[in-house]
Amino acid sequence: MLITLVFLSPPVIMKIQVAGFLLMVLSAVELSEGQHAIENNVIDSMTKEQCNDVMKERFNKEGGCKYAETFIIASLQDVNDLCQNVKGIMPGFSKKIFKVVDCTKVKDCVYKGDDSHTKTQLKLECKDNQAVRYVGAKRQI
Repeated sequence: MLITLVFLSPPVIMKIQVAGFLLMVLSAVELSEGQHAIENNVIDSMTKEQCNDVMKERFNKEGGCKYAETFIIASLQDVNDLCQNVKGIMPGFSKKIFKVVDCTKVKDCVYKGDDSHTKTQLKLECKDNQAVRYVGAKRQI
């Protein structure tokens, strides 16, 4: 067995330590942003008439207008419960049924809401037993 020893000068060691620290920080930021993203799509209570207000509050803060967004009417805990022991994107849709409100832009940051999908099964991306992104839904009226 051949063992190779590499001796690094102090500046190189410092660069490696800084790079390791930055990777750790970026990983934490990625999880935090993912969790924040799903929090924007989960709301305890909402009607289709509230689309303009909710879109402005959660997505259209910096002058832009998102085209459409889906809101899951539930607690964040109920949504996160779907991610227990799931890594990555859920392999299928949730067994649990959720109500959703779809908000679609009709003109200049004015939204039309649709809440006709009262029986919706969710598909989420999960990380560390937490929902980080809404992927899609299977809907029934």
